[in-house]
Amino acid sequence: QALLTYPGHVFVLIIKDVDEAHTDHIDLLRQLEKDCAQAGYPIVALSASGAVASATFKQKYQLQLPFYTLDGTVAKTAMRTNPGLFLLNNGTVGGKWSYADYPVLADLHLDNRGKGMHLMATPAAAMPDTNEHP
Repeated sequence: QALLTYPGHVFVLIIKDVDEAHTDHIDLLRQLEKDCAQAGYPIVALSASGAVASATFKQKYQLQLPFYTLDGTVAKTAMRTNPGLFLLNNGTVGGKWSYADYPVLADLHLDNRGKGMHLMATPAAAMPDTNEHP
């Protein structure tokens, strides 16, 4: 709900399965993440993988964005590539990219600077991991 009601631009990375995610252009994603942080645009990841697998992926590929849990069917419905990226603007899809063509932030010519507002609660508190059991 927070993503759909956020007043402004927010980038959402959808990862159906971190173990099967295409990482060919992960350097472009890291650059986008860095540019978004500097410009004040939120960027988050929604993953159908469990918390442990997502944390391992995040560390392995040196990503800073917060990861939240998402149902696998929803992930597959929302994004056919693994991973893929959405740009939402006031809850409306303003762009969609596969792992093969992550955008360059400056090329998007967004109409306003990021608001730098807090998007969600901390990842662990916001979306409890229901995919992994002891």
